Amino acid sequence: MASQRFQDMLGRNEDKAWGKLGERAPEHKHLIENKNFGTFQEIGIRQSILDDVEVIKNWKFLPEYTEVKGFAYTIEDGKLTELV
Repeated sequence: MASQRFQDMLGRNEDKAWGKLGERAPEHKHLIENKNFGTFQEIGIRQSILDDVEVIKNWKFLPEYTEVKGFAYTIEDGKLTELV
């Protein structure tokens, strides 16, 4: 499934991202090997969003009246889900 491969590369598994990009551009493999793609394989996308929202809410320069929300976008069906 194409969308699963896309998700694996962009958000869930850095090892797969390194491997796929290394296959596509072997001449640049040395630049790709240790690049941090910011995947969520350890904590999951949901927890990553919740953590980010908490950091933003606690930012000392954020005006008190500002409402902070967190959403997750699902690639397969285009659904946007409000988490916070």
